[in-house]
Amino acid sequence: MPAAAATAACLRPASFAAPRSQRSSVKVQATLRDGAERLAKGAAAAAAAGLLLTGSALAGGERMTFDELQGKSYLEMKGSGRAGMCPMVGPDGEVGVKDMPPGSFKMDRFCMEPTAFKVKVPGDNEFRKSTLVTRLTYMLSDMTGTVTVGRDGNMEIKHGLDDDGFDYAAVTVKAAGSPGQGGEVPFMFSAKQLDVKGSSDNMAGSLIVPSYRGATFMDTIGRGGATGWDWQKSDPLTGEVEGVFVTRQLSSDDMGGKPEDVCEVEIQGVWYGQLQV
Repeated sequence: MPAAAATAACLRPASFAAPRSQRSSVKVQATLRDGAERLAKGAAAAAAAGLLLTGSALAGGERMTFDELQGKSYLEMKGSGRAGMCPMVGPDGEVGVKDMPPGSFKMDRFCMEPTAFKVKVPGDNEFRKSTLVTRLTYMLSDMTGTVTVGRDGNMEIKHGLDDDGFDYAAVTVKAAGSPGQGGEVPFMFSAKQLDVKGSSDNMAGSLIVPSYRGATFMDTIGRGGATGWDWQKSDPLTGEVEGVFVTRQLSSDDMGGKPEDVCEVEIQGVWYGQLQV
C-alpha cells in the first residue's frame, strides 16, 4: 500500500559534479500527503532537539565515520553495537547541503538507522515509548538510487533508493496497552520505493511498506505510513550527506486476521548516504 513521505532538505554548492545518467521512472501513488508534510516539520524539530547524535540510543555504541568503520576488523566490530549503526559525516562536513546544480545524482550506501520506536495504541491519541524486543537488526543499509535536482532548485527522489541493498526489516516492539499478545507490536520498517519531491526544506511523497509476512504467505492487505526527513550535514569533498527522519506506519494485522491488533508506529532515526560526485 502506498505510504506518504516527506523530507526537509538543503544542498551545498561546492564541488558537486554534473550528472552522468538517469534512471527509468517508477510511478508510486502518493497518499497521506498531508500527514507527510506534518512529519517533515516533525523531522526538522527532531533535528533541532538533537536527534542527530554521535551515539545510538538503541545500539549504544559510538557513531563512527565511513572511513573509520572500513578500518575496523571483524573482531573489533563484534559485540560493539556499531554494526547496526549508520556512519556519520566527518568533522570536515558542513551544516546543510544546498545549491546543487540541476541534474540527477546517484545516491550510494544509503542507510537508515532507527534511534527510537513509539506506538499509538487503539483508543489513545499519543505516541508513547516502546521497548525493542527483536535484536539490533533493524538498520536498512547499502541502498542505492537517484536524487534529481531541478532548475528551480526543487529536489526529487522519484524512483526510490532501493536499486540495491537492504530496504526493509522486520521489527517487534513491546508497548503498554497494545492489544497484541503480550503487548507486542510487529511491523516492517521500510524504505521501499521512496518517492518524495519538493523544495529543499520541505519534501513530501510516498513509500511502500511491504507485508510483514514473507513470500510464502498470501497477503493482499498492504500497509502504509508516512515519513519525514531533514537533511542536516554534508561534505562536498566526499559527497557524504546525513540527516534525520521520522516515519509513521501501521503494524501487522496478521494477514488481516487481527485488525483489532493494529497500532500506529512512529520511528525516529538518522540516515546517511554518499552522493556520486
